[in-house]
Amino acid sequence: MLASCQAPSAGLESTNQLDLNARSPAKVTTRGAGPVMKPASQAARYEVFPGASPAAEGDGAEPPAGVGEQADGKFTVNLDGATIAEASKLILGETLGYNYTIDQNLPPSSITMVSNRAVSARQLLDAFEASLRTANAALVKSDGNFRVVMQQAMENDASNLDTGRDVSPGYGVSAIPLRHVGPGTMVNLLDGFMQQLGSAKAWNAGNMILIRGPASQRRALVEVVTNFDVDTMRNQTFGMAALENGRAEEVATQVMKVFAQDNASAGSNGLKVIPVPNINSLIIIANDQAKVRRAITWVRRLDRENLDAPKSYVYAVQNGNAVELAKILSATYGGSAGAGATAEVAPDSPQMDVSLDSGSADQQGQDPSQGDMGGVPQPPQVQPEQQGSDPTSTSSTSQTAAAGGGGGGGGGDAKGIRITPIPANNTLLIRASPRDYREILSTLAQIDQPSTQVLISTTIAEVQLNDTLKYGVQAYFESGNFSFVLTEKTSTAGSVISPKLPGMNLVMGGISNPQLVVDALSKVTNVRIVSSPSLLVMENETATIKVGDQVPIQTQTETTQGGQTVNSYEYRDTGVVLKVKPRVNANGVVMIDLGQELSAVQQDTGIGGQPKFTQRTISSKVSVNDQQTVLLGGLINGTEDRSRVTVPGASQLPLLGRLVGTTGGIATRNEMIVFITPTIVRNGEEASQMSQDLRAKMKNLNFD
Repeated sequence: MLASCQAPSAGLESTNQLDLNARSPAKVTTRGAGPVMKPASQAARYEVFPGASPAAEGDGAEPPAGVGEQADGKFTVNLDGATIAEASKLILGETLGYNYTIDQNLPPSSITMVSNRAVSARQLLDAFEASLRTANAALVKSDGNFRVVMQQAMENDASNLDTGRDVSPGYGVSAIPLRHVGPGTMVNLLDGFMQQLGSAKAWNAGNMILIRGPASQRRALVEVVTNFDVDTMRNQTFGMAALENGRAEEVATQVMKVFAQDNASAGSNGLKVIPVPNINSLIIIANDQAKVRRAITWVRRLDRENLDAPKSYVYAVQNGNAVELAKILSATYGGSAGAGATAEVAPDSPQMDVSLDSGSADQQGQDPSQGDMGGVPQPPQVQPEQQGSDPTSTSSTSQTAAAGGGGGGGGGDAKGIRITPIPANNTLLIRASPRDYREILSTLAQIDQPSTQVLISTTIAEVQLNDTLKYGVQAYFESGNFSFVLTEKTSTAGSVISPKLPGMNLVMGGISNPQLVVDALSKVTNVRIVSSPSLLVMENETATIKVGDQVPIQTQTETTQGGQTVNSYEYRDTGVVLKVKPRVNANGVVMIDLGQELSAVQQDTGIGGQPKFTQRTISSKVSVNDQQTVLLGGLINGTEDRSRVTVPGASQLPLLGRLVGTTGGIATRNEMIVFITPTIVRNGEEASQMSQDLRAKMKNLNFD
């Protein structure tokens, strides 16, 4: 920011810093005091530290309650929780002897003022005015009297107008005439001070600036104006440079070293760089505008952040989990991570593990199918490294094991990188140098992505095996001994069904509708659709669906002292239980961890009258393209219904009954097959389309 003055002047020493800090007559702080007025919420507390002789300072004891006057004409104040009306009466009326009025629209509020040392009348009035600001009130002086009004009412009020550099008490406007610096230039120079010290406007016609605010704030700005509006500033060009990284004093010294030769030249050719520490800015003064611009250019060059100095950054996680991201980043940038920050993959498991229990499982107080997936064999899981502390309560740090003491949560590595998750608002607190933070941001941009969803469409069917299908469904399709062709509009003749892996594991080419295969099989045998669930699940998350009944199982029997028998029961799920966990590769291939169970209660009972269960399970990990159907099966279960035909009445005769009757049985073999079709859903529009397609498919399913 550049600004020019109006008249020639001599040079100004640049080696001394100009004190531009805002001043007030006394420093006002808060501290406790006993109640004087009726109790109320404490809006503010003030403590005054004026310059005083040792004899006037006292011993620091708490002043008496109320407002007291000392022999030297100064005052002590101790108001705790006083209402505005009570404080106005004590300070304005009884102590200072002013006439005053109070706006009846003021909301109920209280103020607190405490001083350990005596203050002057003006300092007491300034402190009272500051206390009123905490209650959104203002003090206005008009015709020798004071008014206590709402602060909003004074935004356009100019009744308390001061002309010159003397500031009257209360809220008002000070019109300050300028002699050497233009109004626009002065307002630009005051811009950094006006955030907390009122407001200022230029009045070019009258060569004045207008400052609005309470008396203490106007007095501070008037003092700043006085420092700038001097004869030596005429015909000078000003520049204002706000620093972002460096400290004002250090950058000012470096700029002056660059211009050392020019600064050593005579008079008006010199450059002045004045640091303003309280707003971390530089004021650059010269009689040559080009020199000021050149100085600002050097300020930009020197005000660069230290790329190796650590700083603290807060990153708001967009899509992922802050704790998980902290583990990944700590393991990446620190070699060995802090508590819970690493993970390892469990040993590889077979591509397909099929188990069949066509017999019975006697339930005697313990369900043998209980496990992590509730009876369904678990797919391979990712197991986090065991640590001794909760990762959510300890920061995940990028420290080596040697530096951190065996994976602890404190300290950092040689680079000083420290990453702490904040689960409460899902953010990351990152302590790193700017250079390292840029690299971390680049990594986060790639891993903090929206999670992909997968629609898993599943059809579970039970096929009755006959002479045509005596070797199972897979052998039937591989034999080619059928007179129909499975086609869809999008499929080709050569991509009907093909084996993917050894065992019952078929990929159905371009066919994505299991109903086509079900209809084809129903031409040669009986097919019953057991269930047709569809699950929309996030990537790397497990989804579960259960269709069936809960059967009570007696787990414990106790006899009380009164002879009563108490039985304890628990319920076991029967029917269809399906658990899937998809993972999507970049090329659109979906990896599915699958757990499938089909269980039922047998008609006969086991030991102690407990129910017996049949159970068929599949645990598999399959790979399939987007919208491609895979067929799993091969689980065959056989049952036999036996019956006896006899002559009526003869079956009751001893020995003869066995000779006149015949015994026969009907054996039935069924195979359970599962169709799985994953569809990748990457955004909301695709999810809406999937819902519409699902409703259309549900209308076409037949449940026999």
